[in-house]
Amino acid sequence: MRRCFFSLFMVMAAVFSLLVLAGCGSPKQAAQKEEARTTAEQPRTSSATWPEWSGPRSLGPGGTLPKTWRVDFVYYPKAASAHCYKIGIDSEGTWSDTNVDKGKISQEELTAVKAALDKVNWDLVPKFADKDYVSYTITPKSYPFPSDKNPYYEIRVWPGQIFNTPPYNRRTIVADLKAPCPPEVKEIIDVLKPLQEKYEPQLH
Repeated sequence: MRRCFFSLFMVMAAVFSLLVLAGCGSPKQAAQKEEARTTAEQPRTSSATWPEWSGPRSLGPGGTLPKTWRVDFVYYPKAASAHCYKIGIDSEGTWSDTNVDKGKISQEELTAVKAALDKVNWDLVPKFADKDYVSYTITPKSYPFPSDKNPYYEIRVWPGQIFNTPPYNRRTIVADLKAPCPPEVKEIIDVLKPLQEKYEPQLH
């Protein structure tokens, strides 16, 4: 009888040990596991570094956009390719494929475009005549044109005019959304990309 009782006790002790090893640990162990899981799930962008060739961390405050302006929005979706999606919009609401005027966007859309552009201090963005631009890309900045090793967006603005000539008057921001960029740039892309997809969806 004693031998049976002793055997039963040993079996129960073994089961309890297995449960502890399987994860029924202390509250401290559980907290450590939860902290490790939370850290692993954090977005990679939270630890992104600001490349030394990037432009300012902020392009604001705005308020420098004149009453008359023109913006050409260009997206190069493939590396090492000149093919792109693009749309041009001016302060009168006329949209084009950046070469030929094709129609008008709505007043609500025009207001959104103007509001996004007006958050940038365009005095911080050099003219193309200076063979320069503001870059927010994971690849090093190259001159006079951005590197095409990765897809990227190009925002070209002509303050004070509704046409996109001469090209050296434009002010250009380049971003690939892989490197960190100011919220002002991200907002311009978020506003212009849907308009490009709506009005001028074909690849050029």
